[in-house]
Amino acid sequence: PRLAGLVAVAACAALALWAASLVDPGPADRSRATLPVRDVTALSYSPDGRVLALTTRRGGTRPWDLADGHWAAPEPGPSPRPLEAGLPALRDLTSAAPAPGAAVLGSTPATTGRSGVPGARPRGGQGLMPGPDPRDGAPGTAAADRAGRFAVVRSGGFLVLRDGWRAETHRMPLPKTRSLRLDALVFASDGLTIASAGDRARQWNPLTHRMLPGSFPLGGDPVVAFAAGPDRTTLAVATARNGHRSSALTFWSVAAKRPLGPARTLRTRTPLLAYSPSSDTVAVVSGDGIVRFFDAAADRGVGRPLPGHDGTIRALSFSPDGRTLATSDGRTVKLWDVP
Repeated sequence: PRLAGLVAVAACAALALWAASLVDPGPADRSRATLPVRDVTALSYSPDGRVLALTTRRGGTRPWDLADGHWAAPEPGPSPRPLEAGLPALRDLTSAAPAPGAAVLGSTPATTGRSGVPGARPRGGQGLMPGPDPRDGAPGTAAADRAGRFAVVRSGGFLVLRDGWRAETHRMPLPKTRSLRLDALVFASDGLTIASAGDRARQWNPLTHRMLPGSFPLGGDPVVAFAAGPDRTTLAVATARNGHRSSALTFWSVAAKRPLGPARTLRTRTPLLAYSPSSDTVAVVSGDGIVRFFDAAADRGVGRPLPGHDGTIRALSFSPDGRTLATSDGRTVKLWDVP
């Protein structure tokens, strides 16, 4: 009887293991690396891809050396110095306070070198761009380029552009129309164009300080997330739907001035978008902690989704070569190979 009992117990255990093997173990974390960094609310790569600038809840931005796996600079004090390229805090770009609702984008970058613009050299000493001020509200009407040369902020009827390498400030007038609405302001992923979304999509050249021709309407819904691709060809636009209870993602052709396909519903009010600087790939986060990829030009999904975060992803950024994506949920920072 004792032997029979042992056999029965072993059989039950084997059956339990077999049944457990049939249960879906859940999404696997396929990230290449997890950085031991907490409380990160924004991140951005340096132009050479060797450093990841991490903005924390304390409001300062520190560079993380990806090769050595440690901080590349001491933790900033309560009043961080300007960025190496000489950019001041975005909210200090103008003598007057920014327009109501103005805010610093969540991916305020740091820089460690040149952006490749001929004849331009960084000015000033070592330093870091102060991070977003949480009192500023939702991201939207201020931005800085990846190389750290340019910063732009809306102030009244102007876009105020700061060229940190040449220590120059330029005021670019906004169109004088009654229906003017500017919900989002970004630099294109190649850093050569400023793009805005609101009542219409508009683009500016930061070197000539002029608005480019070819603006077009975006449909009228408030823009909640926005990303511009390289070469001024495509835009990724997420607009509010159902009374801001959800959102919809649409890819737009700049040349044709129309959507490339139907809108996709996103089950979140605050999606995140990031455009690869080297291709038409767009990374999209819709609130479930999973990154999905799309080919914007072809208007279709590509690759496999990337699960792995336990919480809501709050920031993401492509490396300059477009091969790696960095994400943060406020508790961990993960690096992924882009499919």
